Amino acid sequence: MSTVIIERTAHPKSVVFSFDIKDKQVKILFLTHAMDRMTKWKLTPEIIGETLLVPEEVLMGHHNRLIAHS
Repeated sequence: MSTVIIERTAHPKSVVFSFDIKDKQVKILFLTHAMDRMTKWKLTPEIIGETLLVPEEVLMGHHNRLIAHS
């Protein structure tokens, strides 16, 4: 499945990406820290969006945080 970015909007904290996935539009705020990490690890917003929206598995992390894996 491929995730498509349909819009990129500036936000005071960083960037909001609008994704089109399964005929739905989903907006995700990528903070500056996340954008820096994406650059460091050579990841694209499409890869991150697809992992968050359609993960292969979801695990429970510290303090009941959800961790999406692909």
